[in-house]
Amino acid sequence: MQLEKLDKLFWQKLGRILVIIDAANIEGSAKDLKCHIRYKNLRDYFQKNAEFFQLRFYSARFASKSHDRFLTFLKKHNFVLVTKPLKIIFGKI
Repeated sequence: MQLEKLDKLFWQKLGRILVIIDAANIEGSAKDLKCHIRYKNLRDYFQKNAEFFQLRFYSARFASKSHDRFLTFLKKHNFVLVTKPLKIIFGKI
């Protein structure tokens, strides 16, 4: 859903908000819905409508420059990053 559509809903000034984003789930869902998440717009929306908010982004840390650039982008836009090394599990399924 686009943030512009959310603005059309009746919203009072929101109080304290904590937004927790699990990268694997949100990116998978966005891919299934064929949509793109604009994290800066998400941050701007809550910054405009909440007295205090925090955005936490939980992700595995991949060993790629593109993923590191993405995490740097989020950090510069006031997301709190919670990362851990990518775990590869070998064995039978």
